[in-house]
Amino acid sequence: MKPIATRVAAASLLKKGFQLSKSDHEKYFFYYEGKKTSLWAKISFGSRELLQREVRGMARTLQLTTQQFTDLLECPMSETDFKRHAADKLKYLYQTINRH
Repeated sequence: MKPIATRVAAASLLKKGFQLSKSDHEKYFFYYEGKKTSLWAKISFGSRELLQREVRGMARTLQLTTQQFTDLLECPMSETDFKRHAADKLKYLYQTINRH
């Protein structure tokens, strides 16, 4: 897997419906239909490139495979495609939570 520049990753997330929330790191939360969701990605301050373990971790928090996350950042996965994925995942999560 080729390295992904953090500035490229950040710009791509912002284009795909994520919003930046700064704290000790840059956290990008996904908003669906104007509402903040539990899907997020974190980029550490000062990093120039995402390490492979960071890419895997971000993919996991977004409930994507590493390849799907890479596609999200490099644009083969559109915002519409990700929204469809997120809707399916969030619907499953909310149904699971409401059962308990």
